[in-house]
Amino acid sequence: MAENLPQPTPSEERDLLAHYDPLSEFNILSFISWDDETLRKLAQEWNLRGKDGLTVAEFIHVMLKVFPKPDKRNQHQRKQWAHKLFNFFIQIDCDHKNKIEWDQFLSFITACCVFDREKTRVDTVVQYHFEKEIIDHAGNFTVLKFIYDSINDHIISFNANGTVQIYSPSTLSLIKKISLHGRPIISVYDGALINERSLLAVCYPTGIQIISTMQGCSLAQDIETTDTTHFCIMYEPVSHSLFTGSENGRLHQWQAENWGEKPSHMNWRCVNSIKVTNGSAITCVTTIPNSGSFVTGDEDGQLIVWDTKNVRLIHRIQAHHAPIHTIVHSDSMHALMTAAYETTVCAWNPFIPFLISKITCPTGVVTAMTCLPDSPHLVIADRNGNLHIINSRTMQIVQTFQISPFGQFASRVNITQTTYKQLTHSLQTTGSFPVTSLCHCGPRKRFILGGRMIRFYEYEENIQPMLSDRLPIRAALHNSQFHVICTCSGCNIRHWETANGLMHCVFRKVTQSNITCMCTDCPQTLLFVATQGGELITLHFPTSSLMHNVGKQSSAITAVNHLKNINIIVTAGWANFITLWNNKNDGRLIDLLTEKKEDLLCMAVSEEYLMLAAGTGKGEINIWDLKEFKLVCVLHPQNCETEILSLTFVEHSSLLVSSDAEGYITIWSVVTDEPCAVSQLPNFYIESQTSNILSMCVVENYLLTADHCGEVRLWDISQLASQFTAPDDKKVNIERVEFLSLLNQKGKSVRYYTTQVPHINSSICVMPVGSFQLILKWKAHHSPITSISSFYANKKPIIMTSSNDCCVAVWDMRTGMCKGFLQSNPQFGLTERKWTLQYNPKEDQIITEEDLLLLLDSADNIQTPPSSPRELDI
Repeated sequence: MAENLPQPTPSEERDLLAHYDPLSEFNILSFISWDDETLRKLAQEWNLRGKDGLTVAEFIHVMLKVFPKPDKRNQHQRKQWAHKLFNFFIQIDCDHKNKIEWDQFLSFITACCVFDREKTRVDTVVQYHFEKEIIDHAGNFTVLKFIYDSINDHIISFNANGTVQIYSPSTLSLIKKISLHGRPIISVYDGALINERSLLAVCYPTGIQIISTMQGCSLAQDIETTDTTHFCIMYEPVSHSLFTGSENGRLHQWQAENWGEKPSHMNWRCVNSIKVTNGSAITCVTTIPNSGSFVTGDEDGQLIVWDTKNVRLIHRIQAHHAPIHTIVHSDSMHALMTAAYETTVCAWNPFIPFLISKITCPTGVVTAMTCLPDSPHLVIADRNGNLHIINSRTMQIVQTFQISPFGQFASRVNITQTTYKQLTHSLQTTGSFPVTSLCHCGPRKRFILGGRMIRFYEYEENIQPMLSDRLPIRAALHNSQFHVICTCSGCNIRHWETANGLMHCVFRKVTQSNITCMCTDCPQTLLFVATQGGELITLHFPTSSLMHNVGKQSSAITAVNHLKNINIIVTAGWANFITLWNNKNDGRLIDLLTEKKEDLLCMAVSEEYLMLAAGTGKGEINIWDLKEFKLVCVLHPQNCETEILSLTFVEHSSLLVSSDAEGYITIWSVVTDEPCAVSQLPNFYIESQTSNILSMCVVENYLLTADHCGEVRLWDISQLASQFTAPDDKKVNIERVEFLSLLNQKGKSVRYYTTQVPHINSSICVMPVGSFQLILKWKAHHSPITSISSFYANKKPIIMTSSNDCCVAVWDMRTGMCKGFLQSNPQFGLTERKWTLQYNPKEDQIITEEDLLLLLDSADNIQTPPSSPRELDI
């Protein structure tokens, strides 16, 4: 009796999450069959609920209707789906209306699948070169197909002379030649490995053979198929099935009656046969990794996506106008690459479906293709013997080889013109191409090509690719929603994976002038970017798609902040005023004017008390109360006109910390009826050298300062924070509507400078010099630090610094130990350091498990309006 199919483990269930878009951590696209029927059902659900869109509970309720039925063996599957749908809702709801409209939904799922490959490329320098050639001197040898055996580290070739040959990709030599058993076989088209049972299944013109590789490559079963020829074969490990495509356009599924028996007693037989085309041959079949789907290609150029479990057709895509000969999965593009006997190679997202990008071979019809697993490159060959190396992210040719159709030895002997014409005519008559198959060689930097010869090529990557723009990194921030670190330099934005420090993608030229500062909104789905040219724009964080041109100042913006509770953007800059913006096109709301028209170099906002501090180039700090749009006071850290370099509020207290160009740290109490200077200390009191603090942040009542010498200092201000608490009546609980109403009463600008505004200097401090102590200091960079911020990794505070040395580094706050650089830059004296930060995204969830269960219950209890497509079947 046949054994029952093995039950998938919870980890295998989670692995259903595929990676076909930039949001791989939250991708739900692969759960759903995105055909016309699915989109029709979803559109009808949206229409039934009105134009306002769906709430998060309604969104989960609707989306679960088009998900496959939950597996009863996995009790947590629906909860996992609900969690991913919740994250997906937050990403789509970029306007934070807590509702998603149908057009928003369609636009976002399209953006998930369509990257601008030119913008997101990661540049590396790769050089390929010829390594070795193996020639069949008998002259009757043509490779039809290669496969890589990852278990035994072998390359297996299936040849037109009826043999199967095994090569070693490490020694570059022939290991074994297998001749198929039984009647004479003139050609072997394709093969598939059944690794669980150490079997090799091969297709030949009149049958399928199952060969036991553990028993001296002995014949286990010979299945005669004289009624039709099978051109391609694939093994599917979950159902233990073989799939073959035949010349009459049918897809066949084969299973063993006795899976647990020895190979000769397994008795493979056809259990399913499906008509796919109207007589056109199926030419290739392959699995889609981690998706529960597979694809076929045929002579009509159709790419067909199938559900593996039910062998059900999901999509039929007219991919080419010629027979498809190769379908491979690209890890670097997260896409399916298809090649046919025409000049075009295409990259597809098969689940939408959508054409991501394509390239036209400039030298002729493509005859072979492969993707390299350890390089972002695609290799194609044409019928004229040209071999092209293509950057799969940019779809541009980076290197080309010319291959003689007569083998490498032809370049070493003299061939007359007459002999050359005769050989060429002979190859054209037999329909033989110089290269008929390509394959990677596993986790080594090498690939193999085959035709009337076999060649190995290897490639070398530069050890330290320059990942920066050779420009200072102006700012770096951590996004706990997408688990990436975002950096900006020049006009470009980069995303780095927090877990391993590797670059995720690059968004090039997102602004017209250099970026000066940036921040995110509360759900961290929007990125507000300010520039040296005075532009303020809103980007969709994961894709960097432009959402709004919020506005433009007459000169550079030096600071930007987002008031999350009232959804207002605040900027300060060289335009001599503070501006409040709505997050929309032309969203200017009001300008807060300074008395002396001074340039504003820095800004800090306390959303808890709705207070704003702005530092000028003349040594003043303006304190504004945003509840009344009133200037509260003006602070003077020094008696001279010196620049205010950085500002930060201390959370849950009345304190503001400032630094100036004289090298002093000053702590003020400002969230009070009587503002005053609390304490002042020179940053250089331990050393004789003055160091200007360029950036500051407060974490758990510890003050972190970063200076122009590249040093970071950790100060304990807990005593001051506990002593100077803000009055309870200062806390603000204001709604956005109320705030906008107050704004409208003020007009477009506010100038509240009068002689009654108190001016406070630091000559008389409430507390002595030793009221806050230096705990730790370390050398973080060799150039001025441009920003310092914090985030939590596994519930431990981590400090992140960016610098003019084109690097970003992360540090353990309590020890000052470096946890890694996002990139090394020997030009500035930095050596290569490994990324040792321990970061587990699952420990900092956006929604708790209890809230998620309540949300799922709410979704289940939603009543479906009349004429809904179907109720959810649990």
